[in-house]
Amino acid sequence: IAAEIENHLISTFGGLFGYDEAGTEGTFTSGGAEANHTALLTAITAHFPDFPEHGVRSLPRQPVFYVSSQSHHSFLKAARFCGLGTGAVRHVEVDKQLRMSAGSLSDMIRRDTADGLEPFMVVASAGTTNAGVIDPLQQIADVARANGLWYHVDAAWGGAASFVSELKGYFAGMEQSDSITFDAHKWMSVPMGAGIYLTRHRGILNRTCAIETSYMPKDAAGLDIRDPYMHSMQWSRRSIGLKVFMSLAAAGKPGYESVIRHMTAMGDRLRSRLELAGFEICNETPLPVVCFRPTGVRDMQILQAIVRKIVNSGQAWISTTQLDGQGPVLRACITNFRTEAEHTDRLAELVKTYTAEVMGSEGQG
Repeated sequence: IAAEIENHLISTFGGLFGYDEAGTEGTFTSGGAEANHTALLTAITAHFPDFPEHGVRSLPRQPVFYVSSQSHHSFLKAARFCGLGTGAVRHVEVDKQLRMSAGSLSDMIRRDTADGLEPFMVVASAGTTNAGVIDPLQQIADVARANGLWYHVDAAWGGAASFVSELKGYFAGMEQSDSITFDAHKWMSVPMGAGIYLTRHRGILNRTCAIETSYMPKDAAGLDIRDPYMHSMQWSRRSIGLKVFMSLAAAGKPGYESVIRHMTAMGDRLRSRLELAGFEICNETPLPVVCFRPTGVRDMQILQAIVRKIVNSGQAWISTTQLDGQGPVLRACITNFRTEAEHTDRLAELVKTYTAEVMGSEGQG
């Protein structure tokens, strides 16, 4: 039943993201990092069929793959663990909205090919960790297809927004990807860890992961059942899908649509309150990640002092981060379905109050 539940959920999520349910394959993972690692392995296997047996030494040219400067750093680890090294990770420029530039991607692929390298995969982000940015998924899909590259979309957090009708348009092109990373333990509020790797290429996981053994149970031989160890990185593992199944059984897709719509509205409310309080918003996204700072202030020490006061108050948690071309900013991310208007309004008040205190002390100093 554990295997059947997970297979059912893989098909269900594939359909939610625009794949053909019957043609979707996938596996539950410990989190997005393992799902992204799996994506890299399947992409290598699809492009270099001898890789599973002969490894990196069998590759005719240095393989390279493409991510934006805003992508999740798990791809650097995955490149190390696959034996490619971090030098195989090519960082593509982003535009003023921090989205991967499809034009720069095309130029890099052309230059790398001319230099004797072997491009094999491109990764787009559907909601970056830093600023909630959604890359131009359709444009990147076109570039990947034109160059014969595996197209992976890292939708670990932001992908859940595609379940909501008014937000789905931002994710156009994701359904054309070869694989997707999604984390149910983020916006779906399922207990950690509950990552998911999805692909529309049936059989690629077995080609990548399957190992024949004499000691594993043969009870399912001849049955239409996929043993998880045969198409994933894990062997002994928890029934990850059960908690996802129970959460969906309790809330249903309409329930998740409601809470995602609510959290997105709270993100919009926080932006408007911060702008009214005189702060500048430094990122553009429909998702509830708000990067902001006092107008004209780019001193990280000042921003960190504001964060310390807010966190020490025990009333809210925010952080600092760096944005390409923008410099240091304050960052607030709404992922708790219990966040209400009173909380966003209170945060805006706290930021205004503590900014005045910090700026006042700086001026006195």
